[in-house]
Amino acid sequence: MWRTLVAVVSITVILGSITAILIIRGAFRERVDGEWVHAEQSAPRFAAIKVCELVNGATIRESLQTGEWFDPNGLLEESTRSLLLNALAEFISMYYVEAESAYGDWRASSGHSVRTREEMIEHSLIEESYEYTNGSSLPSNLAMSELFDLFRHDAISFGNGANQAVAIACEPDGVVFVAKRLSDADRTFPMLQQRLSIDEWHGRHSMGCRRWWLPPRRLQDTLTEAGATIGVTAGVVLAYRDGTRRPLHFKFYLEPGFPRWTLESTSISNYVGKDVRPLDF
Repeated sequence: MWRTLVAVVSITVILGSITAILIIRGAFRERVDGEWVHAEQSAPRFAAIKVCELVNGATIRESLQTGEWFDPNGLLEESTRSLLLNALAEFISMYYVEAESAYGDWRASSGHSVRTREEMIEHSLIEESYEYTNGSSLPSNLAMSELFDLFRHDAISFGNGANQAVAIACEPDGVVFVAKRLSDADRTFPMLQQRLSIDEWHGRHSMGCRRWWLPPRRLQDTLTEAGATIGVTAGVVLAYRDGTRRPLHFKFYLEPGFPRWTLESTSISNYVGKDVRPLDF
């Protein structure tokens, strides 16, 4: 097969486990030469994309608005597209721009609940991950929201700027949205192969990200009640403080009764370097 995607899955439980395994066994280890070379070959393409500084949610939304939509079945109205731009801009702003302590408060205020310690240990292997990164046992005296803040801080600050996003693509080559109908029979989100090639968007390796906060209504709740809904994969190229660039994939589903978009998963693809860390979100 022409590529090996590691840990790109939609089901949260599986995603958490595979992500943690990747962190411990793969992300801290040199990739085989072919994978690094492949990602390095994409770097000039990413470097040619216009990027704009991450300032606040409003400017991030302006950058996202330059993206191109691929909706061959006409699933999305203009109003639902606008809501998705708002949701993605807010997430990127809260994760990379606002004060670190604000993220957990934002999630809690929107009805999200942090997963239990037992869930994160079992499905995301946070004990092993923490010990590998810090050389000590996972603290037992922290609330889960505090533990999340600790993991997120460690991930963003690791690697001399390799995980500190400072700019976002602000032209169609670096921002795309692909829509697809989701149902119980087919819950797979669309892959990216627009503007950039599928090889550039996905590469030969990918890193799933670790989900700590669960939304008030899960994808299965929406599918059970509505029978089907719309899923969108957003591909966005981000630039980092160390000078590197790489694509992130954000997978949202629409809750039609509200309406609102909920982030199901996010992943990092076609990256270079062992300092890259997944998002804790």
